[in-house]
Amino acid sequence: MIRKFSAGLAVIALVCAASTAGAQDPNYVCSITSGSAAPGGSLTIDSVVSNPTADLEGWSYGVCSGPEVTAISVDSDIDLTSAGDLLSEDGFINTAVFPGGWTQGVVVCLTGCAVIPSGSTFTMARTTYDIPGGTAPGLYPLDYCETLGVPPVAFVVVVGGASIAPTATGGSIEVLDIPDPAFTYIAPNADGGNYPSTGGLSGSTTVNFAVAETDNSGLGATFPNQTQGLSLAVSNDPAIVTPVAVTPAGALAALNGGDGPDFFTVGLFADAWSVGIVYVLTGGETVGFSAAGDDAVSVQYDGVAGALAGTVGPTSTPLTWDAGIGVPPVSLVVVVNGASFAAATTDGSITFNGTTTIAFSRGDANGDDQINIADIISILSQLFQGVPIVCSIALDVNDDGVANAADAVYLAAYIFQGGPPPPAPFGTCDTEPTQTPEDCEDAACTP
Repeated sequence: MIRKFSAGLAVIALVCAASTAGAQDPNYVCSITSGSAAPGGSLTIDSVVSNPTADLEGWSYGVCSGPEVTAISVDSDIDLTSAGDLLSEDGFINTAVFPGGWTQGVVVCLTGCAVIPSGSTFTMARTTYDIPGGTAPGLYPLDYCETLGVPPVAFVVVVGGASIAPTATGGSIEVLDIPDPAFTYIAPNADGGNYPSTGGLSGSTTVNFAVAETDNSGLGATFPNQTQGLSLAVSNDPAIVTPVAVTPAGALAALNGGDGPDFFTVGLFADAWSVGIVYVLTGGETVGFSAAGDDAVSVQYDGVAGALAGTVGPTSTPLTWDAGIGVPPVSLVVVVNGASFAAATTDGSITFNGTTTIAFSRGDANGDDQINIADIISILSQLFQGVPIVCSIALDVNDDGVANAADAVYLAAYIFQGGPPPPAPFGTCDTEPTQTPEDCEDAACTP
């Protein structure tokens, strides 16, 4: 069976006794892999031997790492125990870990019963290294060496009972520089909807602004970080929209049992808004943001009355993150563990679509500029008898957004029972602010 030792190097002398090592032999290459980890983390490194020309009977070597990184465990028989034909052989493995590295001595079979066959690349050991907290970022070399142990362990491979100095290829451990938390403020590219080009903008649009955190967990950083507060500010074109309200959204709205943040102060200007947020003044609740981004605040913008009048088609107005809003200016930062981190920004926009709409008279279903029983029949014919509908908004007599039988009943009540008149435009030929071209595709009344 394979004999394993973790202390004492007496038997390693069996590997080294016939040493005639001199210049490195290029036919045998011992290499060390490389890896990376953050301070406080760990990683695994492989020591590999390549023997293309002859069988190997054993080897010995040391791997020096310096005091900055520490080998905490060495799995020395990773390939020996996975090779079924070597598992039961009378072999020997010895490892020892030192403050500046570790050593390994291997005799594949003490009685010469097995070898590592030529033409193979063989993993001699897999070592776990610990990176102490506070280790400075940088590259730390891993090299084969002959300075460890008493007496020092030689760097040789054994072929035909003789020890040969192989060619050495070192590796390294990269200690990563853990980045600070990194956030991005994201403004939306929002659809402000249609407006009648003849009258210009009216009404309001509500859009959400999001926060995303860069996932640097692969570099040893915490993700997601638990944020404690934010400050945000966005400017806009005051000729097109005006911000009128800012409210918490998403996880911020759910803070304090749904009451929102303890501190949420808003600045509203014609050309911008700003907000400062502290989630819980006494500490406790925090919010983590995903890499894709999560909503943080909702902002209502009112269209400036009459803006974009006469403009047909889409018009985009910018939403720009702005660190110059207010006196003193509001910073674009995220708070983590009491420290503020400047956020990167992605600007957005609101796009409004000016449409040309056709005037109509509500209730004038047959388009004859009169309101009478013929319109009741026309409504029912278009809704239930397959007569083409060319101006559905004219059929919506009660202005509930849907053309159906209720509209015929509403119009009948007005004509015959003194019911209320249909909402505007009624008795005149006009458009309404929320109308779209699809609502009325052909002339439905005479101006």
